[in-house]
Amino acid sequence: MLLSKAKDKYLRHLEGLERSGETIRGYRMVLNYLEEYFAEKHNGPVYLDDIGFEDLDDFIYDMARVRNWQPNSVQKCNYALRSFFGYCFRKKLYPEDISKHMEPVRGERKERVYLTELEFKALEKAIDHPIINMIVVTMFYSGMRITECLSLQLNDVNFQEEVFYIKKAKGNVERKVPMHQKLIPRLQNYLDKHRPEVESDYFFATQKTGKVSAQYVNAKLREATEQLGWSKHVTAHVLRHSFASNLIKKNINLVHVQKLLDHADLRTTSVYTHAKLDELSESVNSL
Repeated sequence: MLLSKAKDKYLRHLEGLERSGETIRGYRMVLNYLEEYFAEKHNGPVYLDDIGFEDLDDFIYDMARVRNWQPNSVQKCNYALRSFFGYCFRKKLYPEDISKHMEPVRGERKERVYLTELEFKALEKAIDHPIINMIVVTMFYSGMRITECLSLQLNDVNFQEEVFYIKKAKGNVERKVPMHQKLIPRLQNYLDKHRPEVESDYFFATQKTGKVSAQYVNAKLREATEQLGWSKHVTAHVLRHSFASNLIKKNINLVHVQKLLDHADLRTTSVYTHAKLDELSESVNSL
């Protein structure tokens, strides 16, 4: 369903509940921003099922840091999205209630969690499920969103060109993501030895369903971090943060990172320029 249609249904629902005019105007504004954000991002009509939790995370972050919304406004935006997607799930317009994964915004957003290369090596070793392990490694070395990674079809992984073809929205618009050299032999080994023989076009598939869910990936990540005794909350989206953060630490051009992440605005990418106090001090004293 188009986001615009779902939005209209939801706003009529609020009117039926006799919510105040101010509340409805505020929620309409947030959903209009949401639609504009993804229309620009996907360069076309926005469908409800094109939006995942990590996309909402990026949207809220954009509101907070790029558009400089105050914490109180961001909190209202967060609440409106939780209400909207909760409604869409109850009315069976959306397959899951992603609103339950969204936490209320309190004050300024903390710097994003990411994994160093050494931490990732430890995490990788802790995941013994071969399919999930390959998904996690692919995300860390490509920066793909979890929805993009799990939506890959067999013919989207091109070993001859050494690229991933990532389809966006319903318009079948594609972008190419270069395939890390470390991934090529491992992905081929996955196809030869670990991908089950199922009638599914999904590149990452299980015997039972012929695909893999984001919830399953995050559950395996949670098990691995608990096994390692980490306090870090590591999700699939943290792998995307880690990809970007480690590239920046290697002095890769910010514009190149922006293109790899598919960010519309360079200011969104700039959040990955993490720096410790001693590194900042060294920079200051270099003048």
